[in-house]
Amino acid sequence: MLDEVVGLAERWLSMVGSSLGVGVLGMDYGDFEVAREVVKAYGSCGARSRERVLDNAVDILLVAVALNRGYGFVTTDRRLVCGLYNKIITGVGQVRGGDVPWGSLVCLADARLGVGGGVLSAKIYLIHEQCNLQCSERERWC
Repeated sequence: MLDEVVGLAERWLSMVGSSLGVGVLGMDYGDFEVAREVVKAYGSCGARSRERVLDNAVDILLVAVALNRGYGFVTTDRRLVCGLYNKIITGVGQVRGGDVPWGSLVCLADARLGVGGGVLSAKIYLIHEQCNLQCSERERWC
């Protein structure tokens, strides 16, 4: 299944890169290994897990790159945070406006994943009107 995720992501990145005329994102083997661990975290989601993982392939790879490299990233994609909640995302809290340059409507989601006896982490800044996530069933990946 990871090969399908990688294939979808590579096609998407190629399409975006060629339409914008720039390289969008570089990934290496370590990023794919972390993506494999993210996919494994969702392997116990039942019959629809394969479909949900493929639907979210680009999100999985973005999170894997952030985790593998210790990056933080800013998103308005509440569905990404809801999808990872309780599996990879360990908490979501309000960030005070003075702490970040994006203003006061920013939620900080801590992403953590155990890989090879260690723990990888990344910060995901969600720009949204509320930080107490009440995720709908559609927004959950599993």
